[in-house]
Amino acid sequence: MLVSLPSLAAVQHPLAAVDTSSPRSLLIGYITLTNDLYRSGSEIVQHYKDSGHLYLSDEEREALYRTKDQAFKLSPAFDLSVLPSITRQESERRMMIQLKEVLDRVALPPQSEIPDAKAMKEQGKTRWQIPGTEIAIQQIESGPRKGDYIFAPDSIERLPEMYEVAKELPYVDTSTENWYLKQIQYPIGPMFALAKVIPSRWILNEATMASSKITFLQQPLWRWIGIVLIGLIVGSIGRSMFRLSVRLQERYADSLGFTTLIRPLTLAILSAISSRLLGDVLRVSDAVFLTLIPSLWALFFISLSWLFWNLGDVVSEAIIASERMIKGSINSQLTRFVMRLMTFTLVVATLVIGGQSLGLPAYSIIAS
Repeated sequence: MLVSLPSLAAVQHPLAAVDTSSPRSLLIGYITLTNDLYRSGSEIVQHYKDSGHLYLSDEEREALYRTKDQAFKLSPAFDLSVLPSITRQESERRMMIQLKEVLDRVALPPQSEIPDAKAMKEQGKTRWQIPGTEIAIQQIESGPRKGDYIFAPDSIERLPEMYEVAKELPYVDTSTENWYLKQIQYPIGPMFALAKVIPSRWILNEATMASSKITFLQQPLWRWIGIVLIGLIVGSIGRSMFRLSVRLQERYADSLGFTTLIRPLTLAILSAISSRLLGDVLRVSDAVFLTLIPSLWALFFISLSWLFWNLGDVVSEAIIASERMIKGSINSQLTRFVMRLMTFTLVVATLVIGGQSLGLPAYSIIAS
């Protein structure tokens, strides 16, 4: 039984959230929690490999998902509100691991030398920098979390650059050795997504692991294969639906304009699905993630706006037909005007929500 393994017992109970009351509690708590997360996940996977089972057992799968979900306990350590909401969760996961990789390569001071809340108050300081690094911990000065300590936003902003430098340095602490490299190269996302369909040991086989070392533009070979497959499938579906739209318009009288909904609906669905597959399952590299994923979500919101605009025409024509209004009459024109006004409002709201999700301020969207 999975629960009989002592090393996995911690997974069965919620991990305590990181303590943000002082630089000491934050730093020590962060390191402890990340070590627990890494160890728990690694031991579950190793237990599965040693078991000889074709598929992950229900207990192993549930324990893996619980361990994965425990990462949210680290969220109080950051303030990523400036990041676009559509990429925030995945960006937080990557930054969480990058930060641990950087910390593992520096000699941290003894716990007694890391200031607690009392020491910070006595010194009259609200910011403390980890010796030997550019990483600072600072106190939140206003808002609902006033008084809490977090890793300084300006430090987190430079974290990818710090990691690129730190990854060439030897480890001081090997508790989570090569964690980030494994996350970006190994097919962990597909393993989670396909755990009930394809045996995880087939995904984590020697051939896949070997192909993970073959990279181009920071993408391992298996991921390029996945990207090409997704592109071919999505492109094929999109092309087929566009052709269907044209054929329906040519062969059938569509007085209400239902066929005008096919193209925007297809684009909206395919862009959303592609974004999820590339970001959450394939977990494309940082450079691709930060450009392609927002672009796909931008396409989604534009397509959704296009869909709403066409839908307004369909609804207005349906109302006119159901009420047997004479086309060109005042009533029919008034119906179209009111519906167009409602549609315009809905389109603007959709674009504003989409822009804010992409990190654009509302006023810039409206002004444009």
